[in-house]
Amino acid sequence: MNALKKLLSGLFSRAPASLEQIEQMLLEAHRAGVLEQPELELLQGALQAPTRQVREIMVPRPSMAVIQLGSGLHEIAERIEQHGHSRYPVVGDNLDDIRGLLLAKDVLRAMHRNDSLPSLHKAHKVPETMRLDTMLNQFRESHNHMAIVVDEYGGVSGLITIEDVLEQIVGNIQDEHDSASQEMEAVGELSDGSHIVKASITLIELKKKLGIQLDGAEDEYETLGGFLLHRFGRVPVNGERLVEENCIYEIVDASERKIQSVRLHSKEQPAETQ
Repeated sequence: MNALKKLLSGLFSRAPASLEQIEQMLLEAHRAGVLEQPELELLQGALQAPTRQVREIMVPRPSMAVIQLGSGLHEIAERIEQHGHSRYPVVGDNLDDIRGLLLAKDVLRAMHRNDSLPSLHKAHKVPETMRLDTMLNQFRESHNHMAIVVDEYGGVSGLITIEDVLEQIVGNIQDEHDSASQEMEAVGELSDGSHIVKASITLIELKKKLGIQLDGAEDEYETLGGFLLHRFGRVPVNGERLVEENCIYEIVDASERKIQSVRLHSKEQPAETQ
């Protein structure tokens, strides 16, 4: 999968290409031995028309790492070191007041040269309902790698990067390639009776598999990860816990941008036991 991701990143950082040209590149990669036949077929299918929408994979508003307008160069550099991203929205009065995007490399270059604060790049805005295939094409054609996601009223609901979209496509390929095993891995039972659950599991599926029902949550959130993000108000770190009704949700694996997996214990179970 790493080879696939590197290949995709290379493709979409180049000048705009037609779907036919992209497919030709994939065929060349297959002939060169970079892609196996099953991977080639799945990747070709994934590039055709992903039907998921931007709002399903975006970094939600509470988890956005932003820079306040008027911040000094050294203050911005500290924030970049803290979060490690390559691009940051710059905000004015509030999160709905996006003034532009600041690139980490521009800031580091300015510091090295003792220059003033670099100019902001235009922040492109996209609707929550945009399909991922359309979003990917926009990234490729505009050479922008980040977009601000807005709701129907124009308010900022999150952000999305080309990496998010590529990871989603690669993830979909992985799910199709190992469909039987992936279905089993969505929920895994440990020896103490607790469960390791993928954060991407839907609340409906969680109820079906484990009998866990979060009253009212199914109307507001699609996945367990989305539910937990809103309860924490941010992306939690590994080891953090949330007690909800008769269940303890312990974060097992989380990146800076999203929750990957969660351990579920009943209140009667010792949370420390693995």
